[in-house]
Amino acid sequence: MALSFEEYTKTEVFRRESARLKVKKSLQIILFIGFLLTAALLVAGTLLLSEETQPTRDDIPAYILIGASAVIGVVVGFFRWKTVDRMDDGISRRPAFSAALLLYARERLAGGWSAENGIIAFDLDFPSAEKGAPVASFALVRRECLRINFSEIAEGLDVFDAYMLAIYSLFSWLEESSVSAEEISYRVLENGLVQRRKRGGKFMLYAAGKWTLLGKGRKREYRNIVKYARKKGLID
Repeated sequence: MALSFEEYTKTEVFRRESARLKVKKSLQIILFIGFLLTAALLVAGTLLLSEETQPTRDDIPAYILIGASAVIGVVVGFFRWKTVDRMDDGISRRPAFSAALLLYARERLAGGWSAENGIIAFDLDFPSAEKGAPVASFALVRRECLRINFSEIAEGLDVFDAYMLAIYSLFSWLEESSVSAEEISYRVLENGLVQRRKRGGKFMLYAAGKWTLLGKGRKREYRNIVKYARKKGLID
């Protein structure tokens, strides 16, 4: 049976995945230090190894260092796996959390899209923030401006999540509509000011009758998360 966004947020899967977003910066620093220590011990152990083909007693300290680096590396890898909240591309969340973004986008953002003369365009408008400061909300600007607060979804979201919310809602609408678009694009703004100078600030998803490389990547990601959500019974 399909679940609503609110119902999904009450599941153990969502609570577990949300916890990954709340990892303190101090833990991330500790993991980074552990990575450096692993590399240092491995290098030191390798340098201490003798050039003899057969191990000697003089090689014992070297093997101890190499063994220690392996142990620390396993520990660091384990905790990184337990706390990491994104996939390798730096944009995609882990599927169990991306499913929450999909449900939210389908329920609350999929309406309000339109095509004017075959052109679908939208803006992602972020408030000004000091470098390194978290972003707590954004505006999805289409025909109307809709402000989304991250607190409605989960703690620890960022600009990439805003991007995916918009993309998921757009593709959900495209699947349900019979619109034939000639161009699909978006811009990134900060307090209404365009942040990209090229092409009028536009990032093209679809142009000249075909999906751009960027558009293909986002479309593929959307299809993957929809496939995951259907497999888990979250959507019909």
